[in-house]
Amino acid sequence: MEYCNIRYINDVFNNVLRVDERELSSLYEDIEQASCIVPCGAGRSEQSLLISMSQLAKMRMKKRKVIQYPEGPGFPAGNMYDAASILEELYSNDGHVYLLINSGSGKTKAPLVMAEELARYIEKTGTKNFRMGLITSMPQSPIAKIVKKYGSVVRVEGRTKEEAERPLGYRTTGIMGDKFELASGFLLSTIVEGLFKGYTVEKLYGIMRREARLLGRLIDRTVESEDYRKSIDILERRSNVFGGGRGTSMFVVKTLLIRLGHVKGPLGDSVFVAGGINTPRPRAGDLGIFISYSGETQQVLNWAEQMKEMNAYVISITSQENSSLNRISDMKIVIPEGRMPGEPRWFYIRSVFITSPQPVLLCGRLEERGLPLGEDILKWYHSIME
Repeated sequence: MEYCNIRYINDVFNNVLRVDERELSSLYEDIEQASCIVPCGAGRSEQSLLISMSQLAKMRMKKRKVIQYPEGPGFPAGNMYDAASILEELYSNDGHVYLLINSGSGKTKAPLVMAEELARYIEKTGTKNFRMGLITSMPQSPIAKIVKKYGSVVRVEGRTKEEAERPLGYRTTGIMGDKFELASGFLLSTIVEGLFKGYTVEKLYGIMRREARLLGRLIDRTVESEDYRKSIDILERRSNVFGGGRGTSMFVVKTLLIRLGHVKGPLGDSVFVAGGINTPRPRAGDLGIFISYSGETQQVLNWAEQMKEMNAYVISITSQENSSLNRISDMKIVIPEGRMPGEPRWFYIRSVFITSPQPVLLCGRLEERGLPLGEDILKWYHSIME
């Protein structure tokens, strides 16, 4: 089924709706019964996971979940093996501790090590207080083989081998891991919505169909807008890109900056996270991309104002048409949503989908100018330090 005019995003929606209900039911039940969740991934897969987990941590519900991010200040040890006994002591009285991994390949080193360390602890102690879950495109991968012993694996289809080998195939398949990372993020956001509303797993498919139809219309309307086209014009020029947000918005920003870095790198440009330790002073003509649900977050407003003072361009992504951030921006994307504090918000995963075509359209524009960027070039600018 077609939900929008962008083929790879239609594939994403259809792939998620084909997820096996039994696999999803097992994952959903484990998340529902967990008292503590340890999210684990790398790169964009990690950011997709953190978007939903940060929403889960803020939800006002009868049984709140503790999210223990391994890179966060509250994680009780430097590795999963040493942390396991402390997590078990703190959180196993009211449910299990759940290692939740998002990895398209199922072999990324950091989550593989986490799974191996937890499996070693479980085998040594014989504890029943831990479970594992994995969302992946490769159900026979090294991580999947471990997780199957202690939990559930959900297969979400990503890009096929044939699509990956197609020269300049980004117009129809997205860039590298786009399909899996969008699909897993969409699925995880649906799970969070279902938990908040107390839905059965069967109802999740209805939520996904409804949201896919709504999001498809938003994508088409936004991508065809003058402001969106103007942002591609600026990205095509020699310009650095700065992105910023607070809380969940920062995870959304990072998913976009990772992808833009693959394309801007070959042009000799760079991408930076606002407030980062190596973030330089913006130059005239650079682009700032700032995301804020309310459009009133003071730190984000400060960043946008600083960009403007340097004669750089600013594009804002908010849920409020008349927000302060929109008023000082050169371009704006409005994703309307009215939700109360403590309710999960679709705004964040919608922002991921709506910004997803930017690097793809930029690649298309460069190809038209006689500078086709094959995936071998894009991969060269893909981090190996995840």
